[in-house]
Amino acid sequence: MLGRSSTQPTAPSTRRCRGSPHSPPATVEGLKLQVAAAHDARTAERDVRRAQEAELAAASAVTEASSRFEQLLRLRVAGAAGELAEALVDGEPCSVCGSTTHPAPASPSPDEHVRDDDLDAARQTRDEATARADRAARAVRDVETRRTLALVASGGA
Repeated sequence: MLGRSSTQPTAPSTRRCRGSPHSPPATVEGLKLQVAAAHDARTAERDVRRAQEAELAAASAVTEASSRFEQLLRLRVAGAAGELAEALVDGEPCSVCGSTTHPAPASPSPDEHVRDDDLDAARQTRDEATARADRAARAVRDVETRRTLALVASGGA
């Protein structure tokens, strides 16, 4: 009989298994790497869901912060006439139209009084929310890439 006898052990690094009739033989070590990669892919799938949830929350925060900023801006514009009217002095020209008579000046509304500081704070909140949303979107792409690489390394399992 040629070859090895049935009593000689085969070295672990040379044992081979077959996955499918069309795939090349894989070593035990290669299969261990595939199993580890499959585990990494499952973990990455969970991480993708978490990252997507964080991205959705960040996008919602941007929407809310943008709406607040726009609301304050509208209030500021609506209150501008009242602010200008407060500075009017009879006989002196209006800073907007130049008239020296002011027959019906707008009244300031306490509900519509928005300071520059209010707008600046709302703008900063919106910008910070946008930056967080951008980071969350990048995190989703990164973890999706990690998941894809793990799936490829696992043999697509």
